[in-house]
Amino acid sequence: MPWFKIYAGLGGGFNSICYVDTIECDNEHEAWDAAYRAAREEYESYEGLHGLPDYDGCFTEALESYLDENELSGSDVFDLTEDQQGEVEDIAEDIYNDEIESWCGYYIKPATGPNDRDDEEE
Repeated sequence: MPWFKIYAGLGGGFNSICYVDTIECDNEHEAWDAAYRAAREEYESYEGLHGLPDYDGCFTEALESYLDENELSGSDVFDLTEDQQGEVEDIAEDIYNDEIESWCGYYIKPATGPNDRDDEEE
C-alpha cells in the first residue's frame, strides 16, 4: 500500500496549513479524505473563535434568510411547520459546510514510507 504525507490546517488569515502525519492508505483518495478530516478537526477546534463561524451562527443566518425570503416576521418562527424547520436546517447545513470549505486547506504528497516525514511547516 502507498504512503502519503498529510498536510492540513486553516487558510485565510490563519495561513497555517502544515504537515500532520505520514500515513499508509489503500489509495490516493483515502489519503485525501484523511487530509480533509484533519483540516476539519482543526476548523472545529477554533470554531466560534477568531471569526470562524459555528453552526449556531449559520443556523441564525439561515433562519433570517428563510424568514425574509418567505416574507415572514420573527414571531412566525414559532409557527414554522416541521417541513419548514427542515428547510431551514438544510440551508444552515449548506452555509456551515460552505464556511468550513472556505477556511480549510489540505493537500497530500507521496511518501516513501513511515519514516518519510516533513516536520517543517509549508
